[in-house]
Amino acid sequence: MEDLVLIDPSISGTIQTGSEYIEKQLQQISQKISTIIYQIVADKQRANACSFISPNCDSILAVKSSQLQGDIHKLISIIHPEDQKSFQDSLNFAIHSLQNWHWSGRLTLPNGEFKWFQAISEIDQALTDKIIFNGLLIPITNPKVHDVNSAANFHYLVENANDIIYSFDTQGIITYLSPHFTEVFGYPTSDVIGNSFFTLIHPHDLRKCYSFLNCLLKTGEKKLGLELKCQLKDKSFCWCKTNISPIKNQTGSVVAFQGILHDISEYKLMESSLQQQTNILQMILDKMSEAVVVADEQETFLVFNAAAKRIFGNGATETKSQQWSQQYGLFLPDQVTPIAGPDLPLTRAVRGETVDNVEIFVRHAQAPDGLWVLVSGRPLIDARGVLQGGVVVCRDITERK
Repeated sequence: MEDLVLIDPSISGTIQTGSEYIEKQLQQISQKISTIIYQIVADKQRANACSFISPNCDSILAVKSSQLQGDIHKLISIIHPEDQKSFQDSLNFAIHSLQNWHWSGRLTLPNGEFKWFQAISEIDQALTDKIIFNGLLIPITNPKVHDVNSAANFHYLVENANDIIYSFDTQGIITYLSPHFTEVFGYPTSDVIGNSFFTLIHPHDLRKCYSFLNCLLKTGEKKLGLELKCQLKDKSFCWCKTNISPIKNQTGSVVAFQGILHDISEYKLMESSLQQQTNILQMILDKMSEAVVVADEQETFLVFNAAAKRIFGNGATETKSQQWSQQYGLFLPDQVTPIAGPDLPLTRAVRGETVDNVEIFVRHAQAPDGLWVLVSGRPLIDARGVLQGGVVVCRDITERK
């Protein structure tokens, strides 16, 4: 298709093609503003080229646009050495997360001086492997650039977070890892980016991980709380917990994933230790001849040991104190009057009372002749002095009676 022919109204009698006219108008506009227009092209891994930079960079930076167009390192070469890393890291993060790019930093002029600039751009991800950032490079007169650039502050937080920020594509290939990854896993990020995410996961957890990601693909919604065992560089394993969000293209299709990973090995170690202690406590309770029953402040049973099940003919239920006498056959010493809910030793302990050596009579289907039981109770109060429930210890004294 031939170029559209337009008439430039500023040049009487001159006919130009559409592309020539647009280029000339763009040059005229850019020469009259103090903002540099640019276009950066990237693939899914990193920025490759500065495909366009407006001609007015000659008057603003004293550098011709032809010197900066092409390989992205031409542009990086004029960035202040102290700001080059933030430039590359922030741009890579925008590429991997498919977000608009923002950056603030200093550009060095040929005379050795430098100027502060803020780069802002919108991402244009066509349905190809190319990602394009169209944006503006705006001079900043206020040197407190980080006060006006929340995006740079956000990037700083990401790069220095105690959790691991990551992204990977739908094939599981890692595209971004924040620096904290090296502290936890031992690998340099450069050794892992470009490799499969799944090689870091314990084989026993792979099926769980696949299922989690397939759900993300189907729903397009983020999921929380996936716990995995991950392999470290020294071949040991650590426990991690992650939240993952899908990254979508302009048509709404999931094209990648991003997430945050937290090392929970210490928590898992404490959990295992606590479980071991709980198991030991349960064994002790089950070996006791006395019944032990614990309830919280809502009258929910927390402990109901084997002796309690034998004495009261049933285990823990979801009933409250109003039904306990009927359910477990609890009577006053006259052996005929059910004990009122508020007067039960456990109910009194839950209220904060101390109960000593109260005799009650228990009769149920498993003990039709009845049992005499001696009950003592204490409130459960935590280290802050807050009432958390109550406990009773019950002894079968039928033979003595």
